[in-house]
Amino acid sequence: MIRRATSSLLLGAALAVSTQCTSDGDVGTQPGPAPTIILSLDPPSTTITHRRSGDVTGRITRGGGFTGAVNLTVEEAPTGVTGTVSEMETSGDVTTATITILVDVSVPPGTYDLTARASASGVQDATAAFTLTVNENNAWAVFAGCRDSDKPVWFAFMDGTDPWVHVPDVGFDVYDFRIEQPTGAIAYVTEGSFSTNLYVNYRTQAQLTAAPLRLCRPPGTKTVFGTVDGIGIGNAVRISLGGALAFPFANGPFQLDEVGDGPRDLVGFRSPLDSAGSPPVGIIRRDLDA
Repeated sequence: MIRRATSSLLLGAALAVSTQCTSDGDVGTQPGPAPTIILSLDPPSTTITHRRSGDVTGRITRGGGFTGAVNLTVEEAPTGVTGTVSEMETSGDVTTATITILVDVSVPPGTYDLTARASASGVQDATAAFTLTVNENNAWAVFAGCRDSDKPVWFAFMDGTDPWVHVPDVGFDVYDFRIEQPTGAIAYVTEGSFSTNLYVNYRTQAQLTAAPLRLCRPPGTKTVFGTVDGIGIGNAVRISLGGALAFPFANGPFQLDEVGDGPRDLVGFRSPLDSAGSPPVGIIRRDLDA
């Protein structure tokens, strides 16, 4: 009786040890964490004016051992709004990209909800919401009908004291922009046969937005003749009447072509070409009727 009891206890102990070993083996084969991607946007909202663009930084963070490539797209954008992804850079588990949002002039002003989506093989997509506010322009500069030498090769505006913003030609020699602060400015560069000129014009918001700015007059049909004296060696002279220009190289007659009707300002300016030239001097005669 005693021997049978002892055998039974030993068997039970052996079974207990065997069961514990089987359990340890199952714990060692448990799967690891699932691969994931997380998407965030900076900033999560922005305001863009017609025919302008804005940049948003997308940040994709990988997890769960995922190391694959990720595709980034913009969804739910209204017609006329496009999102372009560029400059994707990866460091460790993080990929950053620039999302450029471009707003066409056809997009109605208002607020729009967009979605950025990060997708990759083997992981669930990640999304991030983005709010876009569209503003329309309220100021225009018009150079239609001007001489080619009076049309800008570069145009920019400044809203208050914000940085200068380059503006492309919308077509038909028109440049549009938006002024929200009490003051602003425009700047443009023209190229003529003999000179490159920079013009900067500071005005109030009311002056810039009241009506389209016409910064030159269409060429006329008249020719005006004159004479100039006091040029001297080492000097350059520029004479204008309205938009008509002359650059006499020596004392004597000069000619202004394509002068328009009505009162025009006659402006003459002499400047030294080098240190040997005479000091700069200018004259202005207002409202001369050719």
